Amino acid sequence: MNLAAFASPDRPSPDRLLDFSGRVVCVTGARKGLGQGLAIRFAQAGADLIVHVRRAGDEAETLAQLEPLGGRVAVAVADLEDEPAVSSALEAAASKLGGLDVVVNNAGAYPVEPIEDLAGDRFDAVTRANLGTAFRVTRWCAARWRLESRAGAIVNVSSVEATRPAFGHAHYASAKAALEMLTRVTAVELASGGIRVNAVAPGLIHYPELVELWPEGVARYRDRALLGREGDRMEVADACLFLASPAASWVTGTVLTVDGGVSAAPHF
Repeated sequence: MNLAAFASPDRPSPDRLLDFSGRVVCVTGARKGLGQGLAIRFAQAGADLIVHVRRAGDEAETLAQLEPLGGRVAVAVADLEDEPAVSSALEAAASKLGGLDVVVNNAGAYPVEPIEDLAGDRFDAVTRANLGTAFRVTRWCAARWRLESRAGAIVNVSSVEATRPAFGHAHYASAKAALEMLTRVTAVELASGGIRVNAVAPGLIHYPELVELWPEGVARYRDRALLGREGDRMEVADACLFLASPAASWVTGTVLTVDGGVSAAPHF
């Protein structure tokens, strides 16, 4: 068997691995919370940002956070369940910034509804919000990058609930489990074009009102987590930064769990 000589890929210096200068990153669902944190963190790494929100005006707080960082920003307003709206909004934003290199599929919904009370249309709606949105954005990116013969990176935001059940989340957890399979399938199908597709699976993320709204849940999480606490949104953003960067150039089709060790904790 004659094998072609292996050419070692050029590697950036370690201090450049997480430098996104000159690259355009789209974050969906960037109005607040993790999505806003993702936008801020990629901007801190030098990226130009496409900030996606569902309704006009929802971007105001995130833009205020991005302004001091100095990068270019375009806003994409679209209901990601509306395929023509996805194409129109993302195309306009990408054209404004001169292209697109990375997409983080963060948009989703997180309602709590016990299965006895869960109507079929609600199950379908939450599935569309957490799975269908990522599918439509991914398909648009794949088509655009194929047309341009351009490599790209997609990071899907899953959840530890994709593999760990939680009360009231039959719709949400099922959608996230499907999202992880979508991640693997698209990684297989898009690899020949140099497109990498990965996911992060965060655990409980802290926000200021969390302890007040759900004290017993936070206490259980902290007790279960090997590191003894919930996470910060920037810690999840850093995992996404890694997966989207040249540091992960040989990583595709994987799910990176970021949960403080909850998934690894003994169950008995």
